Amino acid sequence: MRKVLIIPAALTITILLVTSCCKHRDVTVEPAIVMSVSSPATRAAVQGRPDLIEQSYDGNTGFGVFGYKNFRNTQTNVITPTQLFDNVIVRPSSSEPTAVWTYQPLKYWDSNPNASYQFLAYWPYSNSNVTETDKVVKLTNIPNWQPDPSAIDYMTATQYGRYSGADGFYANQGKVSFRFEHLLSRLIIKA
Repeated sequence: MRKVLIIPAALTITILLVTSCCKHRDVTVEPAIVMSVSSPATRAAVQGRPDLIEQSYDGNTGFGVFGYKNFRNTQTNVITPTQLFDNVIVRPSSSEPTAVWTYQPLKYWDSNPNASYQFLAYWPYSNSNVTETDKVVKLTNIPNWQPDPSAIDYMTATQYGRYSGADGFYANQGKVSFRFEHLLSRLIIKA
């Protein structure tokens, strides 16, 4: 009976010794693949207004505009939209940073307080990859991957307002100001 008790006791002591001699370390493993947005900017090709002017002043590009005048009937409270700009191209007048952006034919404002305006602009202009239905503009055939030197920086901007009023287009010398935002980002993948 002594032999039977000694073997389990010896086995227990051996297991305790083996486990107490093992070292336990927390190991931090770096990920094998890291994906992030390019720093410090997410822009592919356009860094600001001078870049936009420089890339647009070649006679072939610029930005496209869709614009609508919405008129509210005060008796029925029904809004009737009228499309004023149907993918109209807007180009800089020169390559200088102070260039004026122009389009043809000129449109005129309705100063009626019941009239409001909606605009959507996109860059670069295209007459084949852009469609509009019911105030929804769709850009198509954007490549999934673009090599950096020839990358196209797709951007959009929207604006809404009235002609008259403190913050109306009249207060901005009758101009519509667009602040373009980038649709795509330059990605960095490290493996």
